[in-house]
Amino acid sequence: MPFKTKADMAWSTAIRACRQQAGLTQAQAAKLLRLTQQELSKLETGGLIIKARDIPRVAKAYKMSIRAVCDVFIALYET
Repeated sequence: MPFKTKADMAWSTAIRACRQQAGLTQAQAAKLLRLTQQELSKLETGGLIIKARDIPRVAKAYKMSIRAVCDVFIALYET
């Protein structure tokens, strides 16, 4: 499924980058986020689009601040 916008692509890439930075596998992260590994994979590849209300949950699961997650998104969006 193609990304709808440049921002969607940046968010998907940011979610994956933050997970990797946290040292988590997709299976580990999916469990923390209460998703299936398939759902997380789709989030990370653009098959599902993350909602703004889910960013704090991702930050908490990855032991990052919301600001840090947003900073990763901004860096990716601006490239």
